[in-house]
Amino acid sequence: MIERVAAYEPRFDRRAYQFLESKNKQNLDAYTRKQLETHLGERFNVLLSTTRYEIRNGQIFGENTDEPFMQMIQRGVEYRKKYGNSADHEREAAEAAGFKRIEETLLSEKAEIGDMMLLVSPPGEKNSIYKHNFYDVFTLKQDEKGKYVEAIRYSSSLTNDEYVEKLRPFRDFKEDVKDADFLASPIPISPFFKTADQVHRYLHKNHEFIEKEEFEEILAITAPLITSYINTLSEKPFDQNLQFLTYNAILNKADIAFSLVRQKDKQKLLKEYLLQSRMSAKSDIFMLGKQPVRAVATGCGLSKGFSVSKGLNTAFSPFSVSEFAAGRNQEWFICPRCNYKADGPIGNMCPGCKLTKEEFSEGGGEVCD
Repeated sequence: MIERVAAYEPRFDRRAYQFLESKNKQNLDAYTRKQLETHLGERFNVLLSTTRYEIRNGQIFGENTDEPFMQMIQRGVEYRKKYGNSADHEREAAEAAGFKRIEETLLSEKAEIGDMMLLVSPPGEKNSIYKHNFYDVFTLKQDEKGKYVEAIRYSSSLTNDEYVEKLRPFRDFKEDVKDADFLASPIPISPFFKTADQVHRYLHKNHEFIEKEEFEEILAITAPLITSYINTLSEKPFDQNLQFLTYNAILNKADIAFSLVRQKDKQKLLKEYLLQSRMSAKSDIFMLGKQPVRAVATGCGLSKGFSVSKGLNTAFSPFSVSEFAAGRNQEWFICPRCNYKADGPIGNMCPGCKLTKEEFSEGGGEVCD
């Protein structure tokens, strides 16, 4: 049976919270919220997203993380070498090389505020799990907190050949350019362009999307449910059914908001806001979480709900190899009884204290199939 590709995988969220250290909770909560909002953006094809990367000790740090982003990418590459698809190894190594070049360029002594680099990320080659098509514009900026890097991501419908044609004035390309070639070679685009939006106007090829302002209205309506989802992960990290219920409710609530936004019916939108304020998130979870979820084909896979009884056996399609490092600061397996650590599958029994999956499950723990 062919495994169906899901655009979002709650299993990874659950794992991250099961091994969470209390001092990292705030960062993980913020990261999970960002991931959910990004997924909703994919579901409705939002035109762009913006990320702020901090600069500390001459390195770029991911948003809401205590780890250099380059280190996260490298850890993701190593993880994929062990457990990933060989068809993507070249692409993933190229992504690491490309981000290293961005970091070296924008954090160099010669870099000036406003310097920009363009990183194109087309879909992967045959058999790749990377299905997205987008480009990022990285800009060195400064505010009252100091220097930082802003990355603005734009969805794209350009083919590889169209990218080459558009970017030929800025770089010479070899024949038969692949996804890895783009990722390994980010392009300095200042002073040719002054802002990321100017880059986007130059590269954009019309395709359907919703405006950022419309998406913000959808997020406002779904925000209480997203908070409930995060609270469930934190307070009941082994309760898979409640997590799936809440996740399904988020998608269904977002669809309700989307239909109202598209109708541009402000009166109905206002009623939905008022209903949200009067109705507890718990009621929403159990009303909407059990209803069928509209399946949407996105650039990263199928956005759909999960069966509350047992869930779906799914894979996911990431934007970046760094996502294979996110939530994986721990080894593949850490025994909940004796803290034995392993870097790969260990079967049905802990090699340290001989705890079995059955014993763990009887004690209320969640086990892998």
